[in-house]
Amino acid sequence: LSSRSFVVGLLFAIFLVNFLSTVFGWYFVQGAWIDKPLHFVGGFWIVCVLLYLCRVYPKTLPFPTSFLSRILFLLGVVALVGVCWEFFEFCFDIVFGLGDSVIRTQLDLADTMGDLFLDLMGAGIATFFYLRSRD
Repeated sequence: LSSRSFVVGLLFAIFLVNFLSTVFGWYFVQGAWIDKPLHFVGGFWIVCVLLYLCRVYPKTLPFPTSFLSRILFLLGVVALVGVCWEFFEFCFDIVFGLGDSVIRTQLDLADTMGDLFLDLMGAGIATFFYLRSRD
């Protein structure tokens, strides 16, 4: 999970799917079939990046030592990034005036909560695999 090639490859895959979905309008045709898996994979990827950075730069980014602290650290950072992303989407709609049109990034509160939930689910799965590999 924390190798550089895996982290970069997963990021490339996320960007590729996002780019193709934007260019070909798949977000508007397929909707949740693309958006939801990307949020899950995004949460998974953030945990992988954190694990990689804490392994490569242990003095700069010390990883918590206790079991519970590690879980809370990983999930907390993913929650923070997820909330920041949702704010970005909200501001994008406001700035570009798309809030009242069919084309917008924030559909409703249920969409936002679902996105955050999937971010945390992806993070939870990555954290589980990481902790399992440590045993």
